[in-house]
Amino acid sequence: MKNKRINIVLTGIMLLLVFSFTDCRNSSAQADETNEIQITEPADTLANIPMTVKFMSIYIPCTVNGKTKLFVLDPEWKYNCIEKRHISELYDTTGTLHTSFNDGYSTVLSIHTLQYSIGDQNFTLDTTQVISHNDSDGYGIVGKPLFNERVVCINFDEKEMYITNKVPDSIPGYIQKDYTINKEGHRVITVNFPTSEGDKKYNLLVDFGAPTSNLDNDLKEIITINGNKPNPTDIAQMLIAFCNSIRNRNQTHWTNTQTGQPDNPYKRWGCDGSIGLDIISLYNWIIDYHNNKIYYAPNEHYKKMTKQ
Repeated sequence: MKNKRINIVLTGIMLLLVFSFTDCRNSSAQADETNEIQITEPADTLANIPMTVKFMSIYIPCTVNGKTKLFVLDPEWKYNCIEKRHISELYDTTGTLHTSFNDGYSTVLSIHTLQYSIGDQNFTLDTTQVISHNDSDGYGIVGKPLFNERVVCINFDEKEMYITNKVPDSIPGYIQKDYTINKEGHRVITVNFPTSEGDKKYNLLVDFGAPTSNLDNDLKEIITINGNKPNPTDIAQMLIAFCNSIRNRNQTHWTNTQTGQPDNPYKRWGCDGSIGLDIISLYNWIIDYHNNKIYYAPNEHYKKMTKQ
């Protein structure tokens, strides 16, 4: 009788363990399904940041020394910059490394350490750039130092920027291009342009901080234009179709801000022009700064522009 009772107890324990295991598996499966539905941003996301796009500039919220303000997003800019009129809110500027006049802006590299954060990503910078940019909406510029060695996804449809550890495993509809870095640290892609002598390769700076695209005058002179509907995955065709300064063959006259003499920055940078936000905003982008790759896909703004 005693053995019978022991067997009944053991049987009950076994049944309880089986039911518990089954219930855990069901709960785990439900959790997996729920997580799968809830994941809407790229894998390994470090931060997702809301974007504001106006006046052909991208603004993102950034916290500096505890103050959160909108900053212009310009990954090609060498430094993180603070507008000169706002700098006294953050620190005393009496101690500086040097003052210069570069690319049309008066700048001061400060020795004061700043604490930056974007989303939940925190950065400490030993120097910053004070800039007389006079942007009425931006507190400064978020530049290259915060993006090197990361993957940045810029989604104009969702008005979000994601900072991630890796490119998402599945990105259907995106076109991949390798980029090189010129001597100024700019990211440059190679594009095929139709010319009077057939398709030729030219190098273009991808400039998220520039409102408009432009090409070197020499390249404008030899581009051939037809009336065909542009292929959305072909950057050269999109530039020809939607960039006024290219389509109308306007000549661009550059002047060196220091000497007042004629100057062509594209020649100095080793490229043939730049892609600005007038074209960039027609796509969603993934920029792999670690592996020097860039991915792009037409977005909803493109469809509205082309009435597709």
